[in-house]
Amino acid sequence: MLTWAHGHLKLLGMKILLVGADREIREERRELLAASGYEAVAVPPEEVGAVLADTQFSCLVLGSSLGEYLASDLAAHFCAFGAPRFVIRVAEDPPAPGYPYADIVVNPRNPAALLGAVKALEIRSRQPDWIRP
Repeated sequence: MLTWAHGHLKLLGMKILLVGADREIREERRELLAASGYEAVAVPPEEVGAVLADTQFSCLVLGSSLGEYLASDLAAHFCAFGAPRFVIRVAEDPPAPGYPYADIVVNPRNPAALLGAVKALEIRSRQPDWIRP
């Protein structure tokens, strides 16, 4: 999120880690978030181990190209490195019980939903612990 402070635009918000197998889609999502003032880093699944523990990231976006086992494992490891850390799962057709490891699930055909999810989680991250569900 951008804000005006002391005559300069200032970058605020969460640092986001995007993981997905399709390079073009990762970059499109990274550019969408960057255009809205978020710092986002996009990596393929085989390179995520190097940055997963970086505590500067507070949001993990798991692309629809990732298998369910890998997505669940990455989410568990990501959340184990600190709090508050949030997970967004991009999924074409969420199953009835949903994705228990994800804070929000968005459809890949709606890029605005991803941006809205990040904004909602950013607001949630600023709430006191006793207010968060």
